[in-house]
Amino acid sequence: MPHGSLSSLLLLVCAGCIGCGARTTLDGEGGSGEGGAGGGETSSSSTGICGPGPACSDITRGTFRLETSDGSPFGSLFFFDAVEGCNGSALHYMLTIPNGDAKACFRNSDYEILENAESVFRIIADSHGGSTSVECGGDPWRETITLELRADPCDAERFALIVEDSKPDSPYTFEATATRCRCDIGWAPCAEPLPEDPCAP
Repeated sequence: MPHGSLSSLLLLVCAGCIGCGARTTLDGEGGSGEGGAGGGETSSSSTGICGPGPACSDITRGTFRLETSDGSPFGSLFFFDAVEGCNGSALHYMLTIPNGDAKACFRNSDYEILENAESVFRIIADSHGGSTSVECGGDPWRETITLELRADPCDAERFALIVEDSKPDSPYTFEATATRCRCDIGWAPCAEPLPEDPCAP
C-alpha cells in the first residue's frame, strides 16, 4: 500500500488523544490479548551455555519492554498487523519513550524489512505519525527511522536495540535493551488505548 494512501487519523495513548501516524489509527486501553513470551529456560551468558530457541516464532509480532543501560524503564516497542481497522500494512511498528511526567512520546509507521536473520532484525520506516510536541520531536511525517534488534545468544527474548532517526537531535535516536515480554500486543489497534502495563498477561 503506498504510504500516501493511508488515512490521517488519531491515536489514543493511555486515554489521551494525540496525532497518529503512517496515516492510521491505533486506539487502545486495557486489552489482554493471547500469548505471552514464556518458554524454555535460558542459562546465564557467563556460563557459555545457551537456552533453547525463542518462545515467540515471529519477530514481526510482539511487545518489548525497553530499558537503559542502568536498568531504568525506557518505554515500549510493538510489532503488529495494522491492516484491519487501521488502514496500514501487516508490517507495522510503534515505539514509545518517556516524556517526564507527561504522556509518553511515540512514533508509529508501516516498515520495510532490511534484514531478518537469526542474530539481527533490521527495518526502515518513513511514513511516521505520532506525537507532535516539541518535547516529543515535533512533526514526524518527514522522518525516516531505522531500527535494529541484535539478539543475545544466550537469552532468547533479550535484544540490543539501536534506533536512528534522520532528524538531527531526535529523541528517537538511542540505544537500549529490549526484552520481549509478549508474542503479541495486549490491546486492539485502532480500537483501544495502550494498557498501563503493555507486558501484562
